[in-house]
Amino acid sequence: MSPMKFITVSELKQNAKNILAEVQRTGQQVTVTVNGKPVVVLSPAREEGFSYEGKDEIQYAKHLVKQVQIKLKQEKALRKPKKKAQ
Repeated sequence: MSPMKFITVSELKQNAKNILAEVQRTGQQVTVTVNGKPVVVLSPAREEGFSYEGKDEIQYAKHLVKQVQIKLKQEKALRKPKKKAQ
């Protein structure tokens, strides 16, 4: 088994379609990182009756990028220091 592949969120944004195709073709999971920290793991869909074959791959790639962006905003909000009441 090959080691898990790591990519940055910027790489995912720039090359989502090819990255998703590679995950689907090889079956290898890809971990997306932000500032060197893992945020999400991409893995091929293998559930019975679940497949994106024949669907608009670009729309699916955009959907995944949007989901990563939402997760990043949530993580950033959790790290933001709370303002003290005066």
